[in-house]
Order: sequence, then structure tokens, then C-alpha cells
Amino acid sequence: MVNQIISATRYNELQGRIAGILGAGSGDKGYNATVSSSAVPVLETVLVIHMNNLYADFTNVYAHIYGILPSTISTVTTDNEITEVLYAAYETLITTLETNRFTLHPDQDSLEASGINTTRTTVWGGTSLPQTINHSFTVNFGTANARRGFFNAGGEIQFTANLTHELGPSDANYQKNVDWDTMLSNMQTIKFKRTITDNTNPGSGTGSSTGSEDLNTGYQTLFLKTGSATYTNNSYSIQAKLVNDFTIEFNIQFADADVGAGGADEYVTGTLSSTIAHLRASGSYVNNPAPSYVNTSTL
Repeated sequence: MVNQIISATRYNELQGRIAGILGAGSGDKGYNATVSSSAVPVLETVLVIHMNNLYADFTNVYAHIYGILPSTISTVTTDNEITEVLYAAYETLITTLETNRFTLHPDQDSLEASGINTTRTTVWGGTSLPQTINHSFTVNFGTANARRGFFNAGGEIQFTANLTHELGPSDANYQKNVDWDTMLSNMQTIKFKRTITDNTNPGSGTGSSTGSEDLNTGYQTLFLKTGSATYTNNSYSIQAKLVNDFTIEFNIQFADADVGAGGADEYVTGTLSSTIAHLRASGSYVNNPAPSYVNTSTL
């Protein structure tokens, strides 16, 4: 085995780094997926099976990030193919994978419904009516490792809301309903991620640098969208907190704080909807299970 120059120590460094990305991990690493490779005892020889298991782990991470198989590394069929050139290619690639580990390629994800959407058709916001209504729910990942892996692998919890109504311009409540309709549709989709909350129309609404990794047991505001013109006191907001290390509770608040002038407070009518979905890694290489959802308050 004249070309067998990879020591167990050098191999184990590579193996530990790829396992940190793909496996349970800790901190800001870990997809919580199955790892094929394992450390080689220090006095043993690195064999074909070890390198091919390492290749499988590298391939899973690479395809998850880029949507294709890596071209700079390969499997081996004999011990003589375990060379310094091959090892150097692995060393170069692991640094790239660590740098880009939070990327989820579009070919490797699924956008799925939560099953907890809620609607309201009862009027609200006007005189003697509820001024604030909420949609609250929990998201349970099962374990702390599963929650960390979901977001490390590019997972998101997504929020949308809309109001539809049939009022005409002559109706006294028309302008307030139009403003709510416009406000909710303009913000588009809000995305709660690992360390940030943003939306697909960033000029409409205010996100935050708060994501899953930043939560604690007290509510924090993730996103805020306010009304326009005479309705700037109205707002849509999302808050979140940890129930435990694997469960997040979200509270979405629709606040109709604008009470009008001269004692005239228009109401909001039509159908108000709050829709929740998630994006998760679901490819053949990394597949995070979907979390479970339970409504605690509906519109």
C-alpha cells in the first residue's frame, strides 16, 4: 500500500468536521442527519470502506447545499487509491462546506402546509368590538437536536395573512378595510429562520435579527408591519418565545389601534386569514422531519 499515506489522525480530523455539519452537531453546526463515517482508531489503517463512508457524508452535505454531486472527490476501490491528492481535495472541500453549510438548494427542499391556518369572518376593530385579535400556536420539533438541525439545514417557518372584503367606496368602513388588505398583501411572506426574520418584500414591514437561535422564554418581536396614511396605528406583528428547548410558541397579533376621529371607529369586515407553512430540507441527502403544530388561539 505504497500510496496509503493518510494517517488515522488526519482522517479523523476530516471525519469529525463533516460529522459536525451532517450529524447532531452542537451550537451553529449539525443537520441532525445520519452519519455514515466514524473515527478510525489511531493505530489502525485507513481503508477503502472508511474513505467511501466519508465520501457518502461529504456527498450528502454537498448535494444538500449545491443540488449536484461533488466533482473534486470520489470513491475508491483499492487502498492504493487513498492518496495525498485525494486527501487534499477533501481538505479543501470541507472548508467550503463549513462556510456554506446554512445553504439549502431549492431542489432539496419542500414547502409544506402547517395544518393550523385560521380565518375570521366576524367583524372586529370598530366601536365596542375587539380591537386586537391573535393567532397563537406552538411548533414542536421533538428534540433540541431536531430543532437545531431543522434551522441549520435551511428550514424556515413562514407566515402570510390577507383580508378579502366586498365593501364599496361609498361604505363608511371601506378605507380601513382597504388599508388592512393592502398592508397584509404588501408584506408578502414572512420567513422565520435560524438567526433572522425577514420577508419577501423587505421594503414593506420591519424584520429583525431574531431567529431560532436567539429565542428565550420571553416573547420577542420578530416582525412588524403598520398601516399607512391615517391608519398608521394599525399593525400586524409576530412574536415568539421558547416553551422548552424543542418547542417554540408564536403569537401573531392583528391590532386595529386606529379609532378614527370624532368618536367614529370603523370596523374591519370580510374574511381575515392567517396562514402558516414551513420550508424544510427534504431531499435524498438531508431530510429533516416536519415539526408538529398546535393552535393555542385562533382568529
